[in-house]
Amino acid sequence: MSGQQLSDFASMAGIEYLQIDEHTRIEEFRKEIRWNDVYYQLSRV
Repeated sequence: MSGQQLSDFASMAGIEYLQIDEHTRIEEFRKEIRWNDVYYQLSRV
C-alpha cells in the first residue's frame, strides 16, 4: 500500500496517520506527536 492509501484509510477510519520515512527527523516527529496529543486531549473537553 502507498502512503497516500494509508492516509486515505486513516481519514475514513477517523484515526491518526503518522508516516516515518528517510526524511523524518526524530525530534520533530516526537514534537508533532506531543502537539497532536495535546490537541486530542483538549478537543475531548
